[in-house]
Amino acid sequence: MKTAVMKTIHTLTGLLLLFLLASCDKDIDFSGEMTAPQLVINSFVSPDSFIVANITQSKFFLEDSEYGETYKPVENAEVEVFVNDVFKEKLTQGFILGTWSSQYKPKVGETIRLKVSATGFKTAWCETRIEQPISIIAIDSTIETKNKYPITMYIDSLGTSDTVAYQIDRQNHFSLRFKDPDNEQNYYRLLVKTIITDSLDSVKWSMESLFFYFTDVVSGESSDTGTGFGGSTPNPYHVFSDELFNGKEYALKFSCLSYYTTYIPPYKNEIKEEQKIIVELQSISKSYYLYLKTRPASGGYDPFSEPVKIHNNVHDGIGIMGSFSRSGPREIKLAF
Repeated sequence: MKTAVMKTIHTLTGLLLLFLLASCDKDIDFSGEMTAPQLVINSFVSPDSFIVANITQSKFFLEDSEYGETYKPVENAEVEVFVNDVFKEKLTQGFILGTWSSQYKPKVGETIRLKVSATGFKTAWCETRIEQPISIIAIDSTIETKNKYPITMYIDSLGTSDTVAYQIDRQNHFSLRFKDPDNEQNYYRLLVKTIITDSLDSVKWSMESLFFYFTDVVSGESSDTGTGFGGSTPNPYHVFSDELFNGKEYALKFSCLSYYTTYIPPYKNEIKEEQKIIVELQSISKSYYLYLKTRPASGGYDPFSEPVKIHNNVHDGIGIMGSFSRSGPREIKLAF
């Protein structure tokens, strides 16, 4: 009898909770002001390529999204490019909707401005200056063996196993020396690509920043940050300024993990692997630097992160126009 009464009480309690939860489900009408769409301009220019810009329009955050897109392409826009305040040409729309391109490759020292107009929008504009590339003086390296793992395999039909090789994990430490210009603020980005090929000239692996650690004091990171493969980092784009070495020669420190397999006689591997890294030092504009610094700080998909405004240098619009010039690339073969 007591059990039956308890079951009845539990049932009534459950129904009451369901009623309360259902009563809490209420639609609330948005009473704020709808934000009018703005032109969105994204363009990163360099002396190596023609000017390309992505032109879209912003959307109000409560507006329904088709296919989940944040921005809509803008059709029938007029995109003009100016070089040092002098009109150069109009960009033409490409095969990809929202992408516009020119027939002009900017030069170092030039200021490039984009002016975009379209029906129903304010005319937006943005500009950037092409920075002087900074030459790499030298790259020195040292090698540190981290781990050595045996590789075993069955050598006969009886299930006999033997160690046939060892996998060697190493950390390659690099010091990249360059001279920072005097009496001006400069901004940089370090790019490192790992390429693994075999004796058949087949590229087995090519990846930007693979197993790449950038823990130099100018990076704002440390060895505890987790900047390598599989870890998070507050500086994923590897940007830095000359605040600590303005006008001086500087030795930039970074590391790259590598591995190789060495076989024990009489076992051998007919196909040999070769690993190399490609190092590139970019001189970037201040606007590009601030954009890459604030983009990861915006929180990404973390719902509990503090919102941070991503740097924007588009007047009467949204977006970013930045520039970069390359120093290098330098190819470094990893000796085994």
